[in-house]
Amino acid sequence: MTVLPMSTRRLPFHSTLPIRYSGRLVVLLLIQLFVIFASTAQATDNDWTGRWNTVWASGAVLLTLSQDGDLISGTYEPGEGKVNAWLDGELLRGRWSQSGAAGQFVFSMARDGQSFAGRYDDDAYWNGKRVPENSATSINYGSSVSPQASLRTVVNGMNASAAGDVASALLWDQLLSYKGGANDARDRNQRREIFWQIIDLSTFNVTDAPTSGAVAQRQQETPETAFMVSPAGSRERYKLVFEKTGDGRWLMLVDTLEQLHRVRQRFLESLGTESYAARLLERAQSPREAMRRFIVATGNWSGSSEEIVVNSLDLSFLPESLQTLEAPLYADYLRQVISRVGDVHWQGIPDNPRQLQPYVHYRHPVGAIEIVPVVNEEGATEWRFSSRTLRQIDSIYDATQGLPLVSRLGDIKPVSEFFRLREWFSQRSPALIKRSVLLENWQWLAIVAVLMLAVAVARIINWLVSYVVSRLLGLTADSLDTNHGMDNVQLQRDIKRLRIPISMAVIGTASFFAVGKLGLPDETAIALGQTTAIAAVIGLGFLALRFVTIVGHHFARQAARTDSYVDEIVASLIMGLVKLMIIVTTFMVMADVVGLPYEGVIAGLGVGGIAIAIAARETVSNFIGAATLLADRPFKRGEVVETAGIRARVLDVGLRSTKLRCHDDTILMVPNALLANEVIINRGIRKRRQIFLTIGLTYNTPREKLDAFVDNLRETWLQQERADKAEHYIGLKNFGASSIDIVFWGYAVVSNRAEQFVAENAFIGDIVDCAKRSGVEFAFPTRTVHMVHEDSGIQVDNI
Repeated sequence: MTVLPMSTRRLPFHSTLPIRYSGRLVVLLLIQLFVIFASTAQATDNDWTGRWNTVWASGAVLLTLSQDGDLISGTYEPGEGKVNAWLDGELLRGRWSQSGAAGQFVFSMARDGQSFAGRYDDDAYWNGKRVPENSATSINYGSSVSPQASLRTVVNGMNASAAGDVASALLWDQLLSYKGGANDARDRNQRREIFWQIIDLSTFNVTDAPTSGAVAQRQQETPETAFMVSPAGSRERYKLVFEKTGDGRWLMLVDTLEQLHRVRQRFLESLGTESYAARLLERAQSPREAMRRFIVATGNWSGSSEEIVVNSLDLSFLPESLQTLEAPLYADYLRQVISRVGDVHWQGIPDNPRQLQPYVHYRHPVGAIEIVPVVNEEGATEWRFSSRTLRQIDSIYDATQGLPLVSRLGDIKPVSEFFRLREWFSQRSPALIKRSVLLENWQWLAIVAVLMLAVAVARIINWLVSYVVSRLLGLTADSLDTNHGMDNVQLQRDIKRLRIPISMAVIGTASFFAVGKLGLPDETAIALGQTTAIAAVIGLGFLALRFVTIVGHHFARQAARTDSYVDEIVASLIMGLVKLMIIVTTFMVMADVVGLPYEGVIAGLGVGGIAIAIAARETVSNFIGAATLLADRPFKRGEVVETAGIRARVLDVGLRSTKLRCHDDTILMVPNALLANEVIINRGIRKRRQIFLTIGLTYNTPREKLDAFVDNLRETWLQQERADKAEHYIGLKNFGASSIDIVFWGYAVVSNRAEQFVAENAFIGDIVDCAKRSGVEFAFPTRTVHMVHEDSGIQVDNI
């Protein structure tokens, strides 16, 4: 190949851009890339101004920074700490200080500017996440006008801090007073941590705490009061002391570090555990943890939250196929009720994983919210919201939805489509969420809209599938006039039969998902969910069967035109196997939808396998026989075979039997097991067919004419168009009753019996002409009678 110089080489037709413009294009591309990188770099500039939720191995603080060029300063709470830092390239280096402690740190901001990773004093991590500018403390924890109010503020704040809300420390840390004063920041942090663990190991109701600050006008208040707390089921007690300040606030007094250590140890021993960490592991399955996981998961909904919510609810009354679909709806109902009937404090909920009695969180005449122990599939006990609660939760919601949400919890974002849709319709028109005839108005509108949309989509899919399948199979108006027009008409009929299963599948699927999103009553939702799911499964099953039929007919049609390996028998058997698999799968899915234990049935098949094998041995034998026929391929559809003394034409080979058509037009069904064990003579795959003739000449034919006829007969055969000239025999054989017999046998190169008849007809006609040319006559049956006269004894021959 000759390579032209660059100056004389021409570009292809589809790249006719002049070369002189290509340089400009490259320059523009580079400029665009530079702008992109520059904008990206600008977007990721280290802007440290703002608030950061930060954590380290043993604590957390809210860090507030202000940047002025390369200098950054700020504060953090709790602890009244200060930071001063400077930019060192991509790093932020600086110094932190608070009462009695100081050190150095280094931070590295992430590319998105929303978090940083760091170390302080070179041996411990200090990481942070940016707090959005428009957000305040996520929860309003209350006040300190009374011991009860202060306890509520501290408990809520500490619970939120333990869940990762660093900003909450700004509230509860201000309500702690340290006995004897704190030596330094480390001492205060340790005392605060153990103090929290003692509270967390206890079980109590905040509403039982003193409310002396709330009744100041009625009685004389004392500057100090106390509230006893203890672990559930334990006799150990700890006195929470409240002190009133001059400005009217009530502070909680934190004991010395030694005293707190002793109290925590007594609490742990009474609970039968060695450490606080071990206690956290033990109570991972308890009413308190079940409530906590549920509240946290529904408040911070994500991909993993759904699994947590499902594991927090006892949905055993629902079919397994509906549990994941219905879980967000029940979670929304439950969270809405819990957030209306009162504040939730973890310490008011039992944390004993070994207790047997249910925990009742809320009672109402129409139902109760309770958490009960449930034994899972592995045999372990899990605490979940009871199935009775979930069955009644919509009624409880109806009775409590008029109450405002607890202010501390703020607005609740719905996690189910039902509540999202309900909120959307409510914003458009409050009248749409009014109940009429069992359901709310918007639900009826949504049902009608879903059905109309499903019907429209089904029609579009029907048209699209028919069009695509017809084009793929080459079915056009002209194809109906071909030699295979009847096959094409059958395929078109099969394609039209796709409409009903497609409509069932689309409408059933759309209705199934709509049931889970429209918040229908339990009994109605379960019944409609199962009905629509079964309709969808049946539609998909019939659709798969129709597709297999179309594909099978297409391959059978193609196999009839070719001698390739994929012939009619292969197509028939494979089509039968696939159909059987589809039917079995459809029934298994339907059993799963209605909750039938088909797994137990399958396991039972293994236990009674011997009996089933004996009962189904004939079916298994026929199936193996079909596989044998498929492997040996002794015949094709349409070929004539002879087996067990029967000669017939093959019509179809199925999984159980083979259909044959005899010469008298009767249909014969032969089991595959029997057919596979018989000698099969295939007369349809012969490349040549034998012609055997016996030609009788009269006895008065001279020898020379006999020899001449044989020679002429040989020449006549060799001149036949379909004669196999390599193998034949012609000659005198014997003396017949009425003739001298000449035998002929040879092979005509023909593929079927009809062509054999044509070849024989032509050859016999030429034999007649050959006999005339040779001057011989064909013998016909004659008889000579010898008669003797009785008187004269003269013999008379009568022929």
